[in-house]
Amino acid sequence: TLIEYANRNKRDGIITNATMCADWLVSIQKESGGWQGGYFHDNKPEVVFNTGQIIRGVLAAYLETKDKVYLNYAISAGNWLCRVQSASGYWDKNSYLNMIRVYDTYVAAPLAQLYSITGDEKFKSAASTNVEWVINCKQTENAWFADCDNTVEYNSEPTLHTIAYTIDGMLDCGVILGNKLFVKAAKKSADKLFSIFNNKKVLYGRYDKDWKSTVKYCCITGMAQTSVIWLKLYELTKDTQYLNAALKLNDFLIFTQSKIDSNNLGGAIPGSFPIWGNYIKYGYPNWATKYFLDALIMEERLLEAVQDV
Repeated sequence: TLIEYANRNKRDGIITNATMCADWLVSIQKESGGWQGGYFHDNKPEVVFNTGQIIRGVLAAYLETKDKVYLNYAISAGNWLCRVQSASGYWDKNSYLNMIRVYDTYVAAPLAQLYSITGDEKFKSAASTNVEWVINCKQTENAWFADCDNTVEYNSEPTLHTIAYTIDGMLDCGVILGNKLFVKAAKKSADKLFSIFNNKKVLYGRYDKDWKSTVKYCCITGMAQTSVIWLKLYELTKDTQYLNAALKLNDFLIFTQSKIDSNNLGGAIPGSFPIWGNYIKYGYPNWATKYFLDALIMEERLLEAVQDV
């Protein structure tokens, strides 16, 4: 995200900061190839989801700098993910709270990206097997996902944040691997959220198996992620309904952005709206701001393309 922002706005200093982050990450990679969860000083075991996220960043550093050191670290991480993956496609080892969850499609996507860069078929196989497992075993007829939440107690009503992770990972795998079935399955779930937003003019924080909201607060992180998904679908299908819905979401996200300059809050996005909602209550998670920035960058780029036409 930082590299893309910097390139669009000619901010070389930000690229330097981003590659420094990548340098630190590769310096703490475990010998196995995975990356740990929690705080660095806790020296916890490797975690599948964290490792997938870091591959994204390290590959971005490689594509920007062309330094193969970053690529080699990413390949090592991908090899570890393939080793600990079950034959069925899910990850039941080194997973958060030892839970099997569908939002690991967001791990499959950087594996697909590794395949596109290296041509190594095992990365393609690992990504494909995971998404196939989700579609065949966990995506319901109405496009909801079982085993989608990152908790045990609310697994029957997953947060929009993890629903969006799941859809985005499926969609990226479909696009990168040229798999129309994956794209269709991702679009089916994204269209459910699109329909809800069109009818209710809002997306709430959790949805049960009938796509009924079970809370009355907004998960701002999930809304930003959903905007990114709709913008990707617009880019793929040229259906302006997705673009218009994403622009409306982005307008709402801008409204929630902190305008306070003190305490390093200026520009940040809250976890929930209202801020006392139960997703990162009274907090400003950095990942909410990250996905918000992704959505704004995509909006800017796609609107520029429309104007050029």
